[in-house]
Amino acid sequence: MSQIEAAIRSGQMLQARTLLTEIPKSEIPRVLTARTANLARRCGAHHFALRLLAPLIRPQKILERPASAEERLSYAATLLMIGATHEGMTLLETIPAAEFPEALFFRSLGFISQWKYGSAIPALERYLQSLNTNDYAYRVGVTNLAASFIVRGRYQDADACIAENIRACQTGDYRLLLSNNFVLAAQSSLAQDNLALARQHLRSARAITAPGAHAPQALIDKWDVITALRSPESRTESVAKAHALRSQWSQQGYWENVRDIDFHLAKTLREDDRFWSVYWGSPFTSYRRKIKLEYGPVSPNPEALVLGDAEGDKTLSIYDTVSGRSLSGRLVRALLTDHYQPLRIGTLFSKLYPGQYFDPFSSQHRIEQAVYRLRELSRLHDWGLSVQVVHGSFQLRAEMGRAIRLTTKRLSLRQADPRHDWLLSHPRFQSSPFSCSDVADILRISIRNAQRLLNMAHASGWVIRRGNGRATQYQARLGLPHARVA
Repeated sequence: MSQIEAAIRSGQMLQARTLLTEIPKSEIPRVLTARTANLARRCGAHHFALRLLAPLIRPQKILERPASAEERLSYAATLLMIGATHEGMTLLETIPAAEFPEALFFRSLGFISQWKYGSAIPALERYLQSLNTNDYAYRVGVTNLAASFIVRGRYQDADACIAENIRACQTGDYRLLLSNNFVLAAQSSLAQDNLALARQHLRSARAITAPGAHAPQALIDKWDVITALRSPESRTESVAKAHALRSQWSQQGYWENVRDIDFHLAKTLREDDRFWSVYWGSPFTSYRRKIKLEYGPVSPNPEALVLGDAEGDKTLSIYDTVSGRSLSGRLVRALLTDHYQPLRIGTLFSKLYPGQYFDPFSSQHRIEQAVYRLRELSRLHDWGLSVQVVHGSFQLRAEMGRAIRLTTKRLSLRQADPRHDWLLSHPRFQSSPFSCSDVADILRISIRNAQRLLNMAHASGWVIRRGNGRATQYQARLGLPHARVA
């Protein structure tokens, strides 16, 4: 266990996963289950962690000793890592934060994954109050707090956190965490127009990052080239380097780096078409609001986007062609909520089967069956759609010489809150009041799962509820999310 921990702290995730998989699951005692699952999650072996814990969290029979809060916490944290955010956050609510303050930390990560940094900050501050400042976990929490402060524009607060962390990480020899804090220092300096200091921090980060730590090196490269794009004297060279890195990251699967570099290229070169591609290709309203404010004046919003390289009859108007009522239609619409980051399996499952729990033993097979069906339909009807599996996640692309046309009005409605895509899957939900049993019948889910969906939609303001008991009726309020995005 100590070797795996050391490998993780030094950024050697492949080595950590190799050591972990050498441990037979049957030989892991119950008392070490949560700890082993935590190590698996931290080094990226998410399915290992979920399969280790699922028999305890979602048992098929009554257990002599039910899952402990520590085991539920570990399972919830791993659900967040695979994109099953709502299920993970719901499970975290069952864990007493006073006894297990780590629940606050993972709630903050859930908020961050949805670009809700304003909600993440108080959760992180409460979490840090429960820790000893000498703990490694405290330093991880401060790092996330500093990152949240930067996104929210609280640069002085961020700089104070970073300075404290750099001193502590140098003393504790936490190289990966130290490198991350130098990168955050560069981001903050860049946001405050101090390019020289930003470059200095990036040099410090590069000097201590292990050569085999590819993701940390890519993060440094990203901010290095973004800083260079801000300098007019080196713009031609930095633009060429940005394009080269973009191509490299696309192959390596560093999709958020690709998204960021596209935005900064658009901002530097004033390419409005590229800006709108980033804007509508990103799923979170708060992120779109941030980049629109940072970009400044821009041409009018286009009515549609075209993904691919075809024209005329080689372009598929996706929303008019593939029915949203079918599983294949829901799959297409889910995959098109993000044009950069392939959808993680937990995210995709929650969109296709809303209200159902993710099962690490069967959910992947159900996703693969849906993907197979869509591929067969595309081949049969010559739609020109390609579903690609990239590093275990799923992405929709047009085939060579083909393109997909998307109307931005429909994109805005779907991206406002993807948990409620089911409201858009059938005209009955959009045209007249409906009941819980109507939802269950149309979506082919249980009454219990239908009620869970309706409760979420009502709490989020997507539906109006009238009546009581079996006479309760619901009415969709589909105009509200669109107005919020616009």
